[in-house]
Amino acid sequence: MAFHIRFANGLDMPYLLDIDLKSFDEEFGPEMWEMLGDIGTIRVAASANEPVGFAIYQHDAESLFINRLAVKKDRRRQGVGSSLINDCMTFAKDNKIPLIETRVPECWCCPGQPQDATMFLKAVGFKAGKLTKREYEHLGEAICCIPFTRWVR
Repeated sequence: MAFHIRFANGLDMPYLLDIDLKSFDEEFGPEMWEMLGDIGTIRVAASANEPVGFAIYQHDAESLFINRLAVKKDRRRQGVGSSLINDCMTFAKDNKIPLIETRVPECWCCPGQPQDATMFLKAVGFKAGKLTKREYEHLGEAICCIPFTRWVR
């Protein structure tokens, strides 16, 4: 089934919360969604106007940082995630932002495991960096993460 990328709207929230809850061990609560909506951009992949995936990002002149990217389980491996990354690339290119970044918890970088993000990120042009520890305020703890970057061409 076809999909298109668009900005999120208020009617999307139940779908986005559901996708988030089913995609991550630590889902964002409504307060975090509201904060990210205020300071960042939420893009939605929609099929028949129903969200099947999303990307949340923030940017400045130096980089675009993807806070979160998720796709409904039954829509994975159908180009939805790649299209959301391409949408971020287009935004960065149009706004002369040279770099796209994200950080992935170490536990999600295990090839062969269902939660592995490594193969997807490498397939869409990202390079892995060195393991770092990052404080996540919404979790109240520090987590070891692997930074992934992709230069915009």
